Amino acid sequence: MNFIINIPIEFLILCVCTGILCLLGLIYIYRKHLKKNGLQIVSKNGLTFTNHLELFDNLLSGLIVFYHDKKQDNFIISRVNASVERIDQINGKNVVGTKLSSIYPFSNNNELMDMCYQVWETGVSEHKELCIQSSDDTSLRYRDYYIYKLTSGHAVVMFREISQNKRLEKALQEGQKKWKETYHRLKQIMPAGMISCDLDGRIVESNVSFQKMLGYNEKELSQMTHMEITGEEWHNFEAQYIPKQLENKGQSEVYHKKYIRKDNTSFKAEIQTYLIKDDNDKPVSMWSIIQDITEREQILESLHESRAYIENILTSMIDALIVINLDLTIQKVNRALIELTDFEEIDLIGNHISVLMKSVDKEDVIQDHIKTPWLNTLFSKLIQTKTLKNFEMIFSCKSGDPIPVNFFGSTMMDNNDEVVGFLGIARNIKDEKARRERLVQAEKFAALGEVIPGVGHELSQPLNVIKIINQSLLRDIEKDRFHMEDLQQDLNSVIDEVNKMSEIIDHMRIFARSSQNMQKMPVDMKTVIKAALRFFSQQLKNRTIEAKLDIQSNLPLVTADPARLEQMMVNLITNARDSLERSEKTEKIIHIKCYRSNEDNDAVFVAIEVSDNGKGLTEKLAKFIFDPHFTPGTPWNGTGMGIAISKKIVEEHEGRISMQNKKDEGTKFTILLPVKE
Repeated sequence: MNFIINIPIEFLILCVCTGILCLLGLIYIYRKHLKKNGLQIVSKNGLTFTNHLELFDNLLSGLIVFYHDKKQDNFIISRVNASVERIDQINGKNVVGTKLSSIYPFSNNNELMDMCYQVWETGVSEHKELCIQSSDDTSLRYRDYYIYKLTSGHAVVMFREISQNKRLEKALQEGQKKWKETYHRLKQIMPAGMISCDLDGRIVESNVSFQKMLGYNEKELSQMTHMEITGEEWHNFEAQYIPKQLENKGQSEVYHKKYIRKDNTSFKAEIQTYLIKDDNDKPVSMWSIIQDITEREQILESLHESRAYIENILTSMIDALIVINLDLTIQKVNRALIELTDFEEIDLIGNHISVLMKSVDKEDVIQDHIKTPWLNTLFSKLIQTKTLKNFEMIFSCKSGDPIPVNFFGSTMMDNNDEVVGFLGIARNIKDEKARRERLVQAEKFAALGEVIPGVGHELSQPLNVIKIINQSLLRDIEKDRFHMEDLQQDLNSVIDEVNKMSEIIDHMRIFARSSQNMQKMPVDMKTVIKAALRFFSQQLKNRTIEAKLDIQSNLPLVTADPARLEQMMVNLITNARDSLERSEKTEKIIHIKCYRSNEDNDAVFVAIEVSDNGKGLTEKLAKFIFDPHFTPGTPWNGTGMGIAISKKIVEEHEGRISMQNKKDEGTKFTILLPVKE
């Protein structure tokens, strides 16, 4: 007390003034701070923005400034920004000074008001996602609310619309749920094995198929590493190469390895591994797809064995084999063909077929496959008929020497039944052809034996004429009545008869010559038929067999060897004569018809029919009558190959022969020879 009394009054006044000045300074600093933050207190009822109004209105989030009115015990809106007007479709000027609850009057917004009271009373900011319902929209909308109290005695509600985010989040959750369901379903039904491992190789997950492959259940596998179920010989490979492939490509190459089952047996599998990364592109795990290829390996091994077996068969074949592509290049040959032609395999594979068949002109082979007549005969027939049998052709060996072969061919088809190539088998018939020529000659001589009686009859007539003329001349000389004019006339008659005999002998010589080299020329079939029948005239007369001729006039000529065709006719007439000789019929007839035919796609043929009304052939003989390897064991003379040889002669002239046989009614042979106009 004494201390206060003793203080000078001037000092007290100074202290009071100093305090007042300090208080004014604090008030100034505080007001300046408010201005710096964009607010200035104008009254006790509200706030006005003096700075950053543009920033406030352009915020994407909604912003509401409010304060608490104690009299009304409610929150009054001081200001709203443009985002609130846009989002809630309200006029900001109309809501300033109104209750905050007037914007969201519905009961489901009570939680928002509760948050405002909580912040106002405690001063602690609140953040919460709410589902609200506006007055103009009956649909639910989701918002993220931030509420905090200012030191000025006001509070701010800031919110952002998250309805679309919620819908996307819901769709994402539903999608993830479906994906998980699909994934788990796929794990159950997928035939391939699936396994997931962490980066250290510990098994995290496996599907049912993989568990069945190894004989473990899922729990047992989850306690193991991938190396524990892998064959030891594969450890180094997987440790060295697979991580590098995963690092570089994100997945491994497909490779094979052995897995060890629970019972210590093993199986071979095909595997591919994928690296799994998180959102930050950081590797987190590995997924592998595993296929048990035990059955596939067995099939492949079986195929290899079958292929080796087939290759062994092809190599061991005596006949030559050739596989030809559709463009007539050689794809494959066997050892027999190489030995037959002396070519090396490299000389043939990939080259044109003309390497073996010199008559083929490679330039003439275009998209239609065939342009040369020779190829048309072979490959067109193959494409049409799918098979070709007993087709005689000439192969050329490496030295150029010809090799006669019997060709058997067939087409190779794809899954769409389209021709993709040809398969041919060629048999060397050089020796067989020589033997056949000998048989043909033997048959010729046998036929010659059949016609000799007729020839004798033909020769006897001119000989008798010559004999009579000579006897007449001798009598005239003896009686001295020899006249020069009569002598000249008689000698001319002798020359005529000698020419007849010479013609018959020349004909027989031509008929009996070797048929190895045919001499084709334009031939009139009427002449051939009459020449052949001429030899049988006396024989048929002696056997009371009538020969009927029905030959069309103006027949086109055929290009042929007349001697070969005459031999064919002799064989057919001989066959008919022998059939009638065994017949008990009183009227025995050989009927020969010859006429023009256009029956095959407008192609022109000369048709010859030789029929008899004898007993016909037995079923067995009729079945094999054209087979050159079948010996019928007939009781009449000859080799028994006359019909087979006739068929061969017809085929040499690119013709066809057929037979109709009726028991007790006789047989009829029909020959079609092409006319090349």
